[in-house]
Amino acid sequence: MANLTKTELLRLNVKAEQVWTQNALKNSMGVQTEAVKAVLANQTAKFKEFDDHRKDRVMGIAFIDPCGALVRDCSAGACDITEDELSTDLIEYEPNICKEIGFSINEDKLRKNMFNLDDIYAEGISSRLNAMDEYLSTHVLAGLKAGAGVNLSPDPYTWNNAQKTTNVPSAKYNLDLIPDMVNDSMLNKMGSVYFIDNGSLWKDFFKAQINVGNGEGKGDKAMTDVVKMYFDQFNFGKAGLSESTFMISNSAVALKTTNKFAPSIVELAGKVGQTRYRLKSPNLEGIEYDVVYQLTCNAEGEIVHTWRIYLRGFFATNPKGCPISTLIGGTPTIVQSTGILSYTKTA
Repeated sequence: MANLTKTELLRLNVKAEQVWTQNALKNSMGVQTEAVKAVLANQTAKFKEFDDHRKDRVMGIAFIDPCGALVRDCSAGACDITEDELSTDLIEYEPNICKEIGFSINEDKLRKNMFNLDDIYAEGISSRLNAMDEYLSTHVLAGLKAGAGVNLSPDPYTWNNAQKTTNVPSAKYNLDLIPDMVNDSMLNKMGSVYFIDNGSLWKDFFKAQINVGNGEGKGDKAMTDVVKMYFDQFNFGKAGLSESTFMISNSAVALKTTNKFAPSIVELAGKVGQTRYRLKSPNLEGIEYDVVYQLTCNAEGEIVHTWRIYLRGFFATNPKGCPISTLIGGTPTIVQSTGILSYTKTA
């Protein structure tokens, strides 16, 4: 078989999408990407400057520093007034994620295989794209841990300053925690928030939905409706986290993937001998991966089709908020709000 043409690659991708949408295969793959879906659905940041695949960009976001606004007693006279000048700052963002994964199909071995190129490609490309999607979830969760800030109102629970998390006893980690979390969001001035939970609250939320028809169940269902909760029972452990729940302000974080390849298929002849294009994530809206296809002849003289998929982009936190004076362990401390709070279920 010769090098796969644009048309043949498109046909393979269409077939792979059709195979993927079959419920049996989709369910068997068990792809878990809720953490990424939560961020993509709620982030307010826009990064159109990174949509041009022809340029490697560093984008600076300028913002006005509003901190230090203190009310004071009136001073005598108003003929000549001076005030502190508002300052500005610039935060630069550039892609800092670059991951790759791939697979190959030996054409000679297909002669003795019950499967053909189309079948193996569909399985290979789906499993690799799923792996990339799940990696994004672990990357996002690790970023949330790194960006977690100080909870200014941990009561009635315990603040763990070393781990930057609010420790909640296991017996209290249920729907009764929701009012305290909502109160925390207000006292920490986080605005609109959403939550990503490792499954610690999943059972209570599930039971609230099932028991909504009961008298007591209506109150529990109303409690769950107050918050926007996402459950990722799989990737907290993969990311090596001990935290149970993150509360995130809509403006606190942003995920952006970037591409170096054009949206259309480009064939590079000469010594390069590659075909480059993009593929959309089968699980995540707006996520596209760069793909390289190449046909080679190995040391045994066998024809080998090879694909490599690239993930490029970044997960960014918003410029830090104003410094806030609080007590940590009885000691006056200046902290900055990050728009991310962590909660940990303890024994």
